[in-house]
Amino acid sequence: MAPKAEIHEEQVLQAVILAQCEQDYGDPVTQDVPKVLAPLANTPLLEYSLEWLERCGVEEAIVYCRADTHLETIREHCRAFMTRRGDTTPATTHPGGLRVNVVASEDCHSLGDAMRDLYAKSLLKGDFILLQGDTVTTLDLPALVTEHRESRAADRNAIMTCVYMGEGGKVGTTAEKTTTATLLVSASTNKLLLHRRRGGRSTSSRLSVPTELLQGAGDILAYPAAYDPSVTICSEVVPSLFSDNFDYSTLDSLVRGVIEQEELLGYTIKCRVLEGGYAGRAASINSLIGVSGEVVGRQAYPLVPEVSQTSHRVRYHHDAFTHTYWDPSAKFPKGSMVTGVVVGAGTEVSPTAHLQNTTLGDHCTLGDGVVVRESVVMTGVCVKAASKLEQCWVGDNVVLGEGVVVAPGCVIGAGGHPGGSRRSRPRHQALCAAPPW
Repeated sequence: MAPKAEIHEEQVLQAVILAQCEQDYGDPVTQDVPKVLAPLANTPLLEYSLEWLERCGVEEAIVYCRADTHLETIREHCRAFMTRRGDTTPATTHPGGLRVNVVASEDCHSLGDAMRDLYAKSLLKGDFILLQGDTVTTLDLPALVTEHRESRAADRNAIMTCVYMGEGGKVGTTAEKTTTATLLVSASTNKLLLHRRRGGRSTSSRLSVPTELLQGAGDILAYPAAYDPSVTICSEVVPSLFSDNFDYSTLDSLVRGVIEQEELLGYTIKCRVLEGGYAGRAASINSLIGVSGEVVGRQAYPLVPEVSQTSHRVRYHHDAFTHTYWDPSAKFPKGSMVTGVVVGAGTEVSPTAHLQNTTLGDHCTLGDGVVVRESVVMTGVCVKAASKLEQCWVGDNVVLGEGVVVAPGCVIGAGGHPGGSRRSRPRHQALCAAPPW
């Protein structure tokens, strides 16, 4: 009699993108557009995550957000993303494609709330990738997932693999204290022994290490400032831990709890500190501008500005020498006065303007002698002659008069008034003060 064939249930690789569970950019930036749809090199942030996940073979992405005024905007954008990819129904996916589902809750205020809600709804079937919606990365996800599963096969107590970037990774200059951590990792097992988030008021360079941590640990790798791209491979145990422990509100609190209560919980966490690949987080407007410059500089290849992340069509011309990208309908000077710039459709720039490390949206007008450096300029903006903008955000339909100087750190809301809305305020001239980022 022939032996019975073993039946294995095929595991669908899922990802959870947290769209609104952490700090956003605040008003007036996110009054009209949610953070995950804020433009980075004229492409919504969320599309970088979706493109990366699909390239890496992820089959389902859950975009988790709050049930607020931005919910329908996010839902419609995800629906349009799938339509452009050739999938018109959320319940199915075209072969080799990515299915995108939007899940929302009115009570979601943290990552822990999101995990508890997804656990209660039984939406996570096995291993899944957890990432923030402001992450832009080209890391080798299939290799990381394979390593995670091999670690779990060898040690069933290992419930997740945290991914960090070392000094050899392409992190660029956007790392902030809130996105870096001090780590101690076992050299032989990759077990995470200690995790301390940098930041806060403390300026001490000393690290207190419990003596029991060093007993029998063997060789230990120390990373004083590892960059956190917010990419974690989790097992199905992680949502249940959040569900059982309501004091876990962030991933850091869960990591700390598992490490400190290893004997009680019986779980361990693996850690991979990568020395190659690119990862960046647009956690703040400052880092959004920084990551945008890195994408424009092609550090995130193959995620490049001239190719649409949804339709995969070539949308911009590209000058490799100056790292300048422009829509065919745009009119602007080409040469040394314009470097590291993305120019949208229908935008017109004076031949005497100076542009550096800047993104211009569609249908903008920049007059003679205008200087714009390290800024994001949205759709329909008019900047008149001799104005200067540096390290700032200018919302839709703003008009800046002649000779206006916008100080670094300034945020001008849509329609020109800080905190204003293009739905309720007319197009007019305005200059706002420079609030801190």
